[in-house]
Amino acid sequence: MSRYLDLFVQEAGEHLEAMGRGLVELEKSPGPEHLDAIFRHAHSLKGMAGSMGFIPITELAHRLEDLMAAARSGALELGAEHIDVALEVTDLLVGLVGTAAETGSVDTWPAGGEALFKRLEELTPEPDGESALLPAAATALPAPAPAPQAPLQAKEGGAPLLRVRATIDPESKVPGVRAFLVHKRLSEHGEVLRCAPSLEEIKAGRLLDGGVSIVLQTEAGVGTLDRVLSNIAEVEEISIELYEAEGEREPSSAPKLEPAGGRGNTIRVRTDLLDELMDSAGELLLGVHHLRSLLPDDDLEGAPGPMHDAVDRLDKVVREVNRQVVQARMTPIGVLFDRLPRTVRDVARKVGKPVELKLEGSEIELDRAILDEIDAPLTHLVRNAVDHGFEAAEQRNARGKPSTGQLVVSAQRDRDRVIISVRDDGGGIDSARIGEKAVATGKISELELDQLTEREVLMLAALPGLSTKEEVSEVSGRGVGLDVVRDTAEGLGGTMEIDSVVGEGTTFTLRLPLTVAIQRLLLVASEAQTFAVPVNKVLHVEQVEPESWSQAHGQPVVPFQDGLIHAYDLRDWLGQREPPDLPRPHVIVENEAGEPISIAVDRLKGHLEALIKPLEAPLQRVSGLSGVAFLPEGRPVFVIDLASVARTSEHWTRRGGY
Repeated sequence: MSRYLDLFVQEAGEHLEAMGRGLVELEKSPGPEHLDAIFRHAHSLKGMAGSMGFIPITELAHRLEDLMAAARSGALELGAEHIDVALEVTDLLVGLVGTAAETGSVDTWPAGGEALFKRLEELTPEPDGESALLPAAATALPAPAPAPQAPLQAKEGGAPLLRVRATIDPESKVPGVRAFLVHKRLSEHGEVLRCAPSLEEIKAGRLLDGGVSIVLQTEAGVGTLDRVLSNIAEVEEISIELYEAEGEREPSSAPKLEPAGGRGNTIRVRTDLLDELMDSAGELLLGVHHLRSLLPDDDLEGAPGPMHDAVDRLDKVVREVNRQVVQARMTPIGVLFDRLPRTVRDVARKVGKPVELKLEGSEIELDRAILDEIDAPLTHLVRNAVDHGFEAAEQRNARGKPSTGQLVVSAQRDRDRVIISVRDDGGGIDSARIGEKAVATGKISELELDQLTEREVLMLAALPGLSTKEEVSEVSGRGVGLDVVRDTAEGLGGTMEIDSVVGEGTTFTLRLPLTVAIQRLLLVASEAQTFAVPVNKVLHVEQVEPESWSQAHGQPVVPFQDGLIHAYDLRDWLGQREPPDLPRPHVIVENEAGEPISIAVDRLKGHLEALIKPLEAPLQRVSGLSGVAFLPEGRPVFVIDLASVARTSEHWTRRGGY
């Protein structure tokens, strides 16, 4: 069974995640559709765990299935306690599946596991006879196509004959294994007299109408056989009936099944394989660039030679491979959004604030690597909104607001970027208090605070260790979180923004690239050092005369369009000597607040398409560095986030401006 461990862990995780979502939805709007879905997920998990021999998981899932079955039949009305315990059981199952992934076995209960199982048992009515264990949605399989065979006769005085039909999930990756387990389990409880299709065809994965039909002579009851088969993963429907010997016909074999309805067009691929494929695509692109740099000059007439044509064709193929790899990595952001209702429900109950969550744009796609990186930051923003953002119900009512807070998490596409926002209608952030706290903790001086705009003051909330929460709770208030959210966004080549109005609410906005795959980079230089800047973050590039620098509110500015924008110098960030007294290129980018800023560099060195790779310790701790790329000749070049460079620049305090 170890061969199927990865498959079990992946599919069990999907069932548990769906169960958690279903329980939260069931609590908000009780209905048979949610009960049915949770029942099916618990039933599938029970069967999968039973096939793998993971007894604690099997028992927990079985008892949870019984709880849902009692609610479906009307024997039990689910209350808050039932939902709470069911969610705790779901969390425990997640931990047990994690144990299975790490050790390959689940033999014992974790701490508190048996106590939780007993609580679940106490809340679950006893099933009313063996028939109660049968899935309510199970129906008999259609009779297989007839084929002449001699009728079977039960031995005189022997056990009765039963005909058992089992349907395998059509999405199963190993239908033959599942059907073989059906045959094996039944043979342990009686004598198999007939099997259609044959064992050879079952082992080859050729099933009969998606399942298997077996005639069994057995003393075991219907309930016993049903429980045995229900513990086999991906067995969807079970039919058990007395075998009518007279005139009975059974098929002798099953036809080979051909893919239909698009089945088989989708496969699961491990993310680490996609990462390796992306690395290979990046190496191919670098190889093409290097090859192009080695090409001889054009022929005497000025037309490109055959080598140029060959490299152009190769470049086109490599770009198409890159495009397809990127597309394969794209995943709907709904895989993250689907987990948020449970988070909001749990935090809201802990802090005693009713909150309604609305999700928008779940269909928007992002690179899977980016989704993995923003999972924890997005969860923090949501928890932070529920705990910090919303006032108590009494305060909301006094302000003319409804008692229930409104939290909206949305995603939308903006060209080659995705904008994720977490918006609440709570009490808002008091920027004056943020500023006072930053000064009191030595994060900034009074003079520097006076020179900041409202949005820049709000961004001080992302300084490490800064929190205006007076009381520390298990939810938040430890001064840890927003700095990690900001650093994660910038490490991915994006930004975080904060907008807030006291008494009306707060919005956190993450602007992220669609993919961390191969990107177009602008190469810039400061003295002998070369850096790369993602082109998708560059608004404009222009030459600026030294005399164009001026001061506004104690900060250097340069003209841009019809106004002035903040100006910084890459040399200052690098700690280099004074800038030369000559016109220099200025790269215009957006800061965290979405406003343009200018970064002066010594010169521009062209463009590069390359795969950006993450930095390892300790370089990832250097503010302003967001990754590393490689030039065609193989030399590494740091990718810098100019907005972060500007934020960490100290030119106004070290030199008092230019």
